[in-house]
Parts: sequence; structure tokens; C-alpha cells
Amino acid sequence: MRRNNFVLILSSLLLLAFAACSQSENASKQTTNTSASPSSTESKSETSGKAPPADVVRAEAANVEIKAGKSGEASVKLTVANGYHINANPPSFHYLKATELTVDPGEGVTAGNPVYPAGVSRQFAFSKEGPLSVYEGEATIK
Repeated sequence: MRRNNFVLILSSLLLLAFAACSQSENASKQTTNTSASPSSTESKSETSGKAPPADVVRAEAANVEIKAGKSGEASVKLTVANGYHINANPPSFHYLKATELTVDPGEGVTAGNPVYPAGVSRQFAFSKEGPLSVYEGEATIK
């Protein structure tokens, strides 16, 4: 039961951490296109014209069984929707917000420091300072 609560809390916190995710240039153009068909904009938020964060980034954590007094490794798989990206950790520039996994301490469970995958380098029109290190598609944090 504790393990399931830990995974649920971990997943919830991760989803909240990605609420401020970034959009790529292509997705930005698509959301402002006034000739888009209704089916392509169904999941867009009516107030902002952008997809809700839960539709952009999904986090999945597999159940991990850890025996009392032992350690184990958990991983969280991030899936970023096509046309979107999120900043890698560490980010390319000091002023960018990195993707971050935070785990609140649970009863009898202490989480170590997350290990972030390397990002991919992408040049975006809005980034005049150079390419950004981002996660696209799938990334796994351990």
C-alpha cells in the first residue's frame, strides 16, 4: 500500500512540475492558425488556445517493490506530445526553468537525487542565444 501511495504521489508531483512546459515553434504556429479544423483543436483549452499541460506531458512510474531496510531504483517515463518540448535538466541557460522531479518524503521511504537523461540540442527561432537542450518524445528520469 505504501509503495502504491509513493508512486501516486511521485506521479502527481511530476505532472505538477510540468505545468509550465514550453511549446515548440511549430506547435505555436498551429495553435494560432485560424483555419485549423475542429478536430485538431478539440483538446485545446478554450481560454488560452493551448493544450492543457496534462495533454502535453505525461508521466508514468512503474510499481517498485522495496523490502524493508533495502534500497531500490524507480524510474519515471515522461512522454512529451508531438510538436512540444520541455527544458532538459540542466537547462541551456541559467534563466530557463529545468525539468525537475520532486518527491515528498513518504512513510519509511526516502528518495535519492534524480538522475536526468541528456537532452537533445534544438535551435528554435525564439532562442537568439543558441540551441536549447530539451526533452522531446520520451525521456526517463531515474
